[in-house]
Amino acid sequence: ALEALRSANNYDASYIMITNILDESTTLLFSGDVEAVVTKAFEKEVKDNGVFLPNTMSRKKQIVPPILGAMK
Repeated sequence: ALEALRSANNYDASYIMITNILDESTTLLFSGDVEAVVTKAFEKEVKDNGVFLPNTMSRKKQIVPPILGAMK
């Protein structure tokens, strides 16, 4: 579904956050040729087009800034 959204809208990439509020973690899934960006942004191993981010809950404060920084 994430790839279909990306393709249908001609996006370079699409992302979805799945956040567990009980343990304050997020699994970030992505579509598109951005594995290197995600790896650089979070310094985590990417598996199956996703990355597990402990202690991460805020899209605006903890997800977007590292991704934008890794794209520079």
